[in-house]
Amino acid sequence: MQRVPFRKSIGTKILIALIAVSTIAVFLTGLILVIFSGRTLRDNISQRNLQIARRAANEINTYIKTAVAELKTTGEILGAFSDVWLQDLLLESFAYSLDKFGTVALAGPDGSVRASSRLDRSEEVRFSSAVLLSLKESDIYLSEVKISSDNLPYITVALPIGAADRPSGFIKAELNLRDIWNLVDDISFGPGSEAVLTTEEDVLIAHPDKTKVLSRAGDYAFGDSRSCLESRGGVFHHRTPDGRMLLIACSPVETAAWKVIIQQPLRDAYLPGKIIFHRSLILIAVMIVIAVAFSFYLTRHFFAPLNELLEGTLRIGRGDLDHRIAVRSQDEIGRLSRSFNAMVEELQDYHTRLRSLASQLTLTEARERKRIAADLHDRIAQALALTNMKLGALASSMRSTAGRSALDDALALIEQTIQDTRSLMYDLSSPLLYEVGLPAALEQLVETFQAEHGLKIGFRDDGSPKSVTTEVAVLVYQAVRELLMNVVKHADARHVTVTTERQDGRLRVTVHDDGVGFPQEAKAFKVGKSGGFGLFSIRERLGYVGGRMEIQSSPVSGTRIVLTAALGEDPRKGGSQGGPPGQRKDVKQ
Repeated sequence: MQRVPFRKSIGTKILIALIAVSTIAVFLTGLILVIFSGRTLRDNISQRNLQIARRAANEINTYIKTAVAELKTTGEILGAFSDVWLQDLLLESFAYSLDKFGTVALAGPDGSVRASSRLDRSEEVRFSSAVLLSLKESDIYLSEVKISSDNLPYITVALPIGAADRPSGFIKAELNLRDIWNLVDDISFGPGSEAVLTTEEDVLIAHPDKTKVLSRAGDYAFGDSRSCLESRGGVFHHRTPDGRMLLIACSPVETAAWKVIIQQPLRDAYLPGKIIFHRSLILIAVMIVIAVAFSFYLTRHFFAPLNELLEGTLRIGRGDLDHRIAVRSQDEIGRLSRSFNAMVEELQDYHTRLRSLASQLTLTEARERKRIAADLHDRIAQALALTNMKLGALASSMRSTAGRSALDDALALIEQTIQDTRSLMYDLSSPLLYEVGLPAALEQLVETFQAEHGLKIGFRDDGSPKSVTTEVAVLVYQAVRELLMNVVKHADARHVTVTTERQDGRLRVTVHDDGVGFPQEAKAFKVGKSGGFGLFSIRERLGYVGGRMEIQSSPVSGTRIVLTAALGEDPRKGGSQGGPPGQRKDVKQ
């Protein structure tokens, strides 16, 4: 049996499936999260910029409304006094206490100035016809932004006193916009961000670069930004003439028809999103690696018992019937392992019984061979020898030449029959095996093969005592005879060497030839169809008596087969299990 190739194993297929599913799931989930989180983040950044613009617009609107309310209250209070000198004094005190206001003037119904925070009646103090005309059409007048002598922006605010349709007078003041400048300058939320305040005609009111105040907005005159005055503002992208993409947030100042515009380079605005995107990709990659590692772990964890079961079957298939598969769980694999172990135990028991039966058959065959050889010797051989002697005596007394010739032929035939009978007796059972010992029997076997087959066979023995049981002696003798027969039939060898020696307390018999060798495959150990002893039978029977067979074979160096067996009494129980009591004895050198 061979291992299942890695790419063909079910564990590999499931591992690939787990890796594919987990990787695709993690990648798609991460990609969806990145896409939606990126959109959400961009929307949040856009809404943040819009909220900043709206908050700034509300603060500017509140600033103007508060100034208008203060100015209206002051006008109503001053309208209750008729003393011009007192009105001048109160206006001067009002302008001094509230630094947001510059020059404050009070006029009558016809627009003529009655009181002022300034002593002179310059053009700045007087009410122009345009102001009066505007106040007849609305409740408030806001002029264009101007720059004072102190290089600060201001607007003129004018209000009617009393009822709007029949005012008792008018009040106007110069409203300082320095606080609005500071408010716009404080808007900062990242590199490249910029906030400006423009009029409806896109004239800059507030800008980080003060030299651009009261100039045309230029880069800020976006067509979409005009919708700020018609709605609550919005966010949009804008491409500048030089190709830069900007994120624009715009919010109107309702009281003054102004608009707060916040711009930020799109690359800088969405930089957190890019950072999150890149980190998300790294996180997805890490999660994929973790998923792959976890898939490997799961596959190894769940398939370890299966691989152990497969390895156990391979070992048992190679003949290691003592191996047992560890049962590590109560699941189907655990149940299969227990069933397999039970099957192997039955197989081992059956195998042991087969070995015992084979051993008994070997001893029975040896006893029968010995009995038949003894019968041939005691009956046929002796009868033939006696017949030969009597015919010889008869031939000596016969004077007829023809009769003597016939008797001589008969004597020659009887002599040949006696020799054939002796050869048959030897083939059936070597007397030396029981009377002298295994080495002597093997040496005689080598001489017989060399004479019969013309093969050069050498025999060497180390001369050490080798006491073995009858069972081992018969088994080793038959094994060597079968190996020599294999050499004659298949090896195409020119020289064979048989060696017997004692090594590490064990008998060691080596048969080495210089033939063509043979492949060491499982089929070489099968019993032949002709009923030959076979390598399989040699290995199994040697294993039963505690021995073993080792094979080394190649086309270059030939075949070397080593048989080892225990010396002395049977190593299993001190006696043979291959025959009935009384049939076993030790054979000694």
